[in-house]
Amino acid sequence: DLLKIDTNGECLGEYVALNGPPKKWVRALSGYQKPHQTIMMMKSNSSDLDLVVSLLSKIKATPVINVVPFSDEGLVGAFDALKSRRVKGKIVFDLQDK
Repeated sequence: DLLKIDTNGECLGEYVALNGPPKKWVRALSGYQKPHQTIMMMKSNSSDLDLVVSLLSKIKATPVINVVPFSDEGLVGAFDALKSRRVKGKIVFDLQDK
């Protein structure tokens, strides 16, 4: 997930789905793809994944990661965010932060 929104609500990146779900393919093929979203077809093999990684590194793309502490408050906050279905990117628990 490479879609970032700045404080003014402007999109700073692009969401790229690799072999996305059928709904995304229907939207892309019918011309109704959402702004700043792309779908890419690839085979699940190391050469295709290496190509994707090299393309992303050329444009200095970074994933959206939300790092939260591995604590009671961090766990509750992370699961509340997941349940809200408004999380952008990945949630990562920092096991070394105490």
